[in-house]
Parts: sequence; structure tokens; C-alpha cells
Amino acid sequence: MKTAKENTTAAPTKNLEGRVMIEYKWHRPDGKPVKPSHIDALKESAWEKISQMMADGYTSGELVDSIRMTGKDPEDGIQYRGWWAIRE
Repeated sequence: MKTAKENTTAAPTKNLEGRVMIEYKWHRPDGKPVKPSHIDALKESAWEKISQMMADGYTSGELVDSIRMTGKDPEDGIQYRGWWAIRE
């Protein structure tokens, strides 16, 4: 008697294609808009955190950072929070 696995046959294929999207979103807890001068730093921060978490086996997670780019920003930076997830 064959098992279900043995009954499953797949035709050979030259190519296998797929698509995976990584989605992330930042926001300020104080409800103010993201500062344009912080966008590049937030993108870099997101990719660093996402890469670390994916290496640990996560498929989604929380993003937290404090950004200080100019003298006009508070000394401890502006707080940002967010999330990321893999979408197939």
C-alpha cells in the first residue's frame, strides 16, 4: 500500500517562481507625522531589525527606534514605533 506521500507526483519543471513581500510601517506615538529628515534612518533601522529577526526565524515583529538627526530634534531623539511582516 502506498502512502499519501508516495502517491503525490509532480511534473518536472524548469523554473519555480514565487514572490514574498516584506511590509513595514513606522509611526510616532505622539501622533505627529514622520519627519522627512528621519525617513532614510527609519528605512535603515527597519531593514537592520528585520534582517536580524528573520535570521532568528521570525516572520513578523515590532519596530522601535529613537531618531536624532538635527539639533532641532530633542536630545534623546524622536520616538518611533512600528511593525513588520512577511506577506506571501
